[in-house]
Amino acid sequence: MCDKQKTLICGDVNGNFNALFSRVESIVKKSGPFDVLICVGNFFGDDNSQLDAYKMGTRKVPVTTYVFGPSNENHVQYYCEEGSEIIPNVIYMGKRGIFTTSSDVKIAYLTGLSRRELGKDVPMCTFEPSDCSAVRDACLRGQSEYRGVDILITTLWPVGIEQDDCQKMNVKKECTSDLISWLAIHIKPRYHFVPSTDKYYERQPYRNQSIHQDYRECATRFIGLAPVGNKVKEKWIYACSLQPISKMRMTDLLQATTDETMCPYDPELMKQHQPGKVVKVSGNGQFFYNLDAADDDQGKRKRKGGENPERKRKEFDPDTCWFCLSSPTVEKHLVICVGTHCYLALPKGPLTPYHVLILPIAHHQAASKDEAGINSIQIEVLPPYADIAQVVLPGSPYFHAELPSGDQIFAKTKQYFPLQFGRDVLSSPPILNCEDKADWRQCLISREEEDAHVATFRRMFRPFDFNVGEDSDSDSS
Repeated sequence: MCDKQKTLICGDVNGNFNALFSRVESIVKKSGPFDVLICVGNFFGDDNSQLDAYKMGTRKVPVTTYVFGPSNENHVQYYCEEGSEIIPNVIYMGKRGIFTTSSDVKIAYLTGLSRRELGKDVPMCTFEPSDCSAVRDACLRGQSEYRGVDILITTLWPVGIEQDDCQKMNVKKECTSDLISWLAIHIKPRYHFVPSTDKYYERQPYRNQSIHQDYRECATRFIGLAPVGNKVKEKWIYACSLQPISKMRMTDLLQATTDETMCPYDPELMKQHQPGKVVKVSGNGQFFYNLDAADDDQGKRKRKGGENPERKRKEFDPDTCWFCLSSPTVEKHLVICVGTHCYLALPKGPLTPYHVLILPIAHHQAASKDEAGINSIQIEVLPPYADIAQVVLPGSPYFHAELPSGDQIFAKTKQYFPLQFGRDVLSSPPILNCEDKADWRQCLISREEEDAHVATFRRMFRPFDFNVGEDSDSDSS
């Protein structure tokens, strides 16, 4: 199993540094070390004199602590440059962005107040709709199969979150924003933390929405934390152990809970490519983001003059496909044998030294369909002696597996069928029991090891290799 990150999250500190770090120190003594402490809301208060002892080194911060942008203009003077330490082991991260911890946990944040809803601009303390877009774009950039982020930190509550049949929460209107609802529905955090002015609030988990009606997304736990050291003893610190979303098995990520609800946000937000702006949705219910656009100095998306703001679908490019033999990016040293229609190769990041891929030489782009998604995968068993060609059309994508029992199973893959589905199954405990290898990027081996595996497999495969002449002494294919 992948290592989990032990994380502490607290509410508004408001200058109560001794209460915060003393409590953290006692938690560490009782439960062992934690990796990070995340402070949501205001770190500083009207009286910040307790910080002097930490500046002078007479008191120490027990856990690496992350602090985000202020929402009170009177506190701006206390902050340092983004990415720098306010005091030893307390890092100021700025008001917006996303960062990945050493444990691969992804934390997105957009703090401060909405300038649009506040009605005025307060430097360092307010954000724009474009800031929401920038955070969304940073989360999605480079993600071919976007799963979500592990944690979202915001100062404001998303409009609609208080819709909870089990627990009523009265949130002041000035503490909410539909921009945060838009951000949450688009980046799909597993945990969303906000500061609460008085009470602790933990909502039932909600299942995230998708633009695709049948596509199942991860669930979000929304938590509002009371101020540090509050007199009514409402919960102000939360501990969790997180396995990074990028390393989770899809089946675990999508597992339902008995108390989960539907997403409480307006479904129309999914149609807004930018906050407050609706883009036309294509006939099959799709819209697309340009994940490769350059950023300006503020992290905002640059647009070339006259460019249509509606993003077009990125066309399939065989030059960037790792599996196309004609592609300059193909790892040709892993190829074992090339036939008329298919070729044999070892994979990058193999599950075992004898993990082998049989790949078609001619590749087709995944076809657009009205329905797609993990939740709609239909696994079927082929009748005895049936051939896969009898149940799928030529050129149509599909998943097919032959089981040790002799049974054959198949599924007609749709646009968002997970490419790693077969690998997820093979790495599961009942089969190879190597879940840490579910993501091939986590088990890459050196070029020398790859060459050794290829040489060994070629020797074993030689009796079956029709490309090797009967009188040939060569091991090459």
